[in-house]
Amino acid sequence: MGNLVEVTLEIDAELKEQAERVCAENGLTLEAAFILFCKETVHLGRLPFELSDELR
Repeated sequence: MGNLVEVTLEIDAELKEQAERVCAENGLTLEAAFILFCKETVHLGRLPFELSDELR
């Protein structure tokens, strides 16, 4: 896969906990889900979902 880099970001603690729960229910860590998101974004050449106004 090449050289690895560390990515640091800040999100709301409650959002992180909720996201970790959803990821765990699907057999993923939050880190693995983020990597999949990045791979799918690159594969599609766009975000892998539609953005609604409430998500912005």
